[in-house]
Amino acid sequence: MPSEDPQPTNPGENGIDGRSRLGRRAASVLVAVGLAASTVTAALWTVALGRFFVPPASAAQKRRVRIGRPADFATDSVDTRFAAALGVWIVCEAVGSGRRFTALRTKCTHLGCITTWRPTERMFKCPCHGSGFRIDGVNVEGPAPRPLERCAIALTPEGELEVDLARTFRAELGQWNDPAGFVLWKSAQ
Repeated sequence: MPSEDPQPTNPGENGIDGRSRLGRRAASVLVAVGLAASTVTAALWTVALGRFFVPPASAAQKRRVRIGRPADFATDSVDTRFAAALGVWIVCEAVGSGRRFTALRTKCTHLGCITTWRPTERMFKCPCHGSGFRIDGVNVEGPAPRPLERCAIALTPEGELEVDLARTFRAELGQWNDPAGFVLWKSAQ
């Protein structure tokens, strides 16, 4: 007599596809564990990237920085002392009988490379893709889509220039005319 496959005594024990309830439950648990692991991994990557893009507390504390008295800066010049530490160029231009001070961000507006000041050309140049900016920050060559950003700058009651690194002004948004984006100073002050 040919042997037949034994039939389960309880028809609800196996599903239609032949898997047991225990097997389906194990598969569900594995899927849930996989989703939890993926969520935790995504959260850790988000935290890691957030720490990369958010400056440390010490940098945030240096939001407003005093850089010296206006008389300490040469007329029609770019002071490069603060480029590495603060990410700004201090520009002092002759305006009438006085001077105008601006703090320009060192980042190129194309892809964020750090510009260099070339005194012989009287231009800021981007070493990455060749963008060029006049001494006032206006883009004149290369792929940069807009002028350099200005940081807020003010004259303190003690007579010092103070740069607010957290507050910026963009020319294409009409913000360069904001009085907080430059300081006008007359040497008789």
